[in-house]
Amino acid sequence: MLNAIMCAWNEEDIIGSSVKNALVQGCDRVFIIDNASSDRTVQQAVRAGAVYHATFTTDEFDEIQKTVYLNKCALGINEQLPDDKNWWLYLDADEFPDFNTGKTIKETLAELPPDVRAVGSHLCNHVPTHKPYYLSGYHPIDFMPVGRLLTHGPWKFNLLRHDRGKPPIYSRSGAHTYNGNGVEIVESEAMLINHHFNYRRPEVTRKRLEDLTLPDENGKRRSDWYDRLSHHDKGVRCLYHDRLEQMDKLYEENRLGNLRTGELDYDFTKVARWYAPSSIDIGAAALPDFDRFVWEGTQAYFLKDFETALFRFNDALEKTVDPLAMGLLLLGMARCYVKQGDPTYNTIVGIMRQSPLPEVRRLADTVETL
Repeated sequence: MLNAIMCAWNEEDIIGSSVKNALVQGCDRVFIIDNASSDRTVQQAVRAGAVYHATFTTDEFDEIQKTVYLNKCALGINEQLPDDKNWWLYLDADEFPDFNTGKTIKETLAELPPDVRAVGSHLCNHVPTHKPYYLSGYHPIDFMPVGRLLTHGPWKFNLLRHDRGKPPIYSRSGAHTYNGNGVEIVESEAMLINHHFNYRRPEVTRKRLEDLTLPDENGKRRSDWYDRLSHHDKGVRCLYHDRLEQMDKLYEENRLGNLRTGELDYDFTKVARWYAPSSIDIGAAALPDFDRFVWEGTQAYFLKDFETALFRFNDALEKTVDPLAMGLLLLGMARCYVKQGDPTYNTIVGIMRQSPLPEVRRLADTVETL
């Protein structure tokens, strides 16, 4: 049996999609532990198919207390399950793990050697490059496909197996490691890609970071525990302050980075979804034509529908006079022609070389080396 367990605080925009992702990956049940959210986190999780398990209250974000509570709940539930061997998928609400092979997590676990009891994951940290950034109910990868994959060592051990009659395995410190309770644990050679989406729509991301780091009416910050820990270990504030201060810069620096990216660090077509990508309706985002065409072209390009991508990038090109945006769209069109084996890309490169921007002229050189 494969179960997921997730602890969340004020994640109503994304938790429904996280639950659906766990279910489409083969989880039999997804248990939600709520850290006294003030929004509709629990309702959205249950609506998506999760089982509400418990709520606990803290004034601060305390990773140790959270981890202790997660382990307690997982072990308690595990005792009630009929199977002697139960896999547990430990998740944060903004994590979307996937083996990226076209097989679900449950299917892959069934193929592992029987003595494997822990599976690690590589981090793929996704960045916001183009509107609408994210729409609730869908996999965020369809709005933020560009991710930086870090392959050195396991970033987390999201999957741990509890075997009846053996000492339990305890997840530790945000699932970044585990305690085998004195027993040597065999780890899988196959590793997950943990797609991480800590940035979503700017207004939602900003509010959550402000709720974490700004003082309340009593002068307390939810990040106080993490601040004390970070200051003790590194002499600095915790990362949430930096994320808030650098948020606008990050969105701006990564703007249209999707058009700079010719290849992703993973196979976009093999990411498990609970819907057909062609069924995504971005009408609710009320995007200007330029942004809508950029999104449609990007989606088609990474789905390897280069003909559609070419048309959408050309449509977007007609909606802007920004020379950098124009150069990046031309780059996307040139790549589409290259993928189709069409020499027309040479014409596009020639146009890019006439750009007033040195950056666009340099990008023209990258097309010929694809």
